[in-house]
Amino acid sequence: VTKCDEWAHIKNASRVTTREEAHAVCRSLEADLQQTKATACSKYLEAMKGLDEPDCAASLPADPQPAELPSMLSCVQETADWWEDFNASVTPLAVSCDEASAAHEDKKSSCDTAQTTYEATFCSY
Repeated sequence: VTKCDEWAHIKNASRVTTREEAHAVCRSLEADLQQTKATACSKYLEAMKGLDEPDCAASLPADPQPAELPSMLSCVQETADWWEDFNASVTPLAVSCDEASAAHEDKKSSCDTAQTTYEATFCSY
């Protein structure tokens, strides 16, 4: 019985150490993914803050007169081109932020599980 108790103690100590190390590695990876997320989402936010649409868009009349229609159409076309270019540049940033956020959340969830397992093993030790 004494040998059995010693063996169980050693085996549990080994499990605790293994799970503690796994949890530490997981949290380190989670921290890396958090940094990746912060960087990606910061770039996206900065791009969205940098909206600088064509000047003509701010001066479009609410109640246009027939003589203003040609310049309005020109402005609409210019603005459409600007939005298309802006969309092409900002969409990859949004995707990058979303993917980094999902990867971080997935890792956080798995680390939370690893932490629970580690704590349960430690408490049973």
